[in-house]
Amino acid sequence: MAAAAGSAGVVCWSRAEKQHAPVRGGGTSVTSSTSGSGHASLKGSFDRLQGNRLLPQALTMPSLFRAKRNGRRTPGNAVTNFGKSEFHREISGSTRATTQVAEATTAGLRETIEDRAIIDGHSHSFEGIQSEEELMQVIEKEVESGRLPKRAGAGMVELYRNYRDAVVSSGVENAMDIVVKVMSTVLDRILLQFEEPFTFGSHHKRMVEPYDYYTFGQNYVRPLLDFRNSYLGNLKIFDQIEKNLKEGHNVIFLSNHQTEADPAVMALLLEHSHPYLAENLTYVAGDRVVLDPFCKPFSMGRNLLCVYSKKHIHDVPDLAEMKIKANAKTLRQMTILLRHILTRLLWRI
Repeated sequence: MAAAAGSAGVVCWSRAEKQHAPVRGGGTSVTSSTSGSGHASLKGSFDRLQGNRLLPQALTMPSLFRAKRNGRRTPGNAVTNFGKSEFHREISGSTRATTQVAEATTAGLRETIEDRAIIDGHSHSFEGIQSEEELMQVIEKEVESGRLPKRAGAGMVELYRNYRDAVVSSGVENAMDIVVKVMSTVLDRILLQFEEPFTFGSHHKRMVEPYDYYTFGQNYVRPLLDFRNSYLGNLKIFDQIEKNLKEGHNVIFLSNHQTEADPAVMALLLEHSHPYLAENLTYVAGDRVVLDPFCKPFSMGRNLLCVYSKKHIHDVPDLAEMKIKANAKTLRQMTILLRHILTRLLWRI
């Protein structure tokens, strides 16, 4: 059920009649006649990604942009169509479910890694990665340099392996090429959080420049969705939501939290039929997704209202007062947004 509130009062919608819309994954259009609310079939391996507590919610997202040595960010050789595995550059060799072997020797890899520039305090050592072996070498080098804590390095290795296993088992074409390209971007963004930690305010607006964190998040989750068995149901409800928003109403989704990838899954299912909703949805976010360095890059691409969980406010007694004040500030910000600043689409999960 979804509820919409505005100057005309409150409108509630019950479950609609059987409907469906094509959900496109990288250019592939698929339909399903199953009834019910919007749903996405995640591959079985997807569950393993969030099961490890070392990476509690690093489950939402790689971008079409890379940083050049002069510090400017321009389109790079990134995956642009996961459904058909299309790249800006040609990739030779067949898909392999095993580790790619780098053509360079270990010594050669180290020389390449050491030669990469550090610009504005950020190491760009994850740029231009071509193989799993090289990526592992970069992680090791960053730990040795002291820019990355040892435990974080271990977390990066585990995150990479979990993601690799999930994508490879999905049967997508050129799986290893996708994994290396996506994860080199993800680990670059995570490393940046150790070098220059980002701080979220009570109300965070999604960041799309100078780095497109929204696309970054979409591309990370895209190959984990089974678009052949996914659909967007109850189209009339989403049509009505968009109509109400454009008329000046506020709309709030109420639903149970399922996975840390929910924001990306929702946006991926809406991006073709209702892109306005996909890009303008604001999520109520708990403290973990805005404090964990592995999660922060994914959260930076979403519109957020940030709160501390009531259940954990007193976990650290010395921080309880600060958390209570922060939550009060967020509630005041939410009130201002809903009453005075245009219209809002919120998802309370």
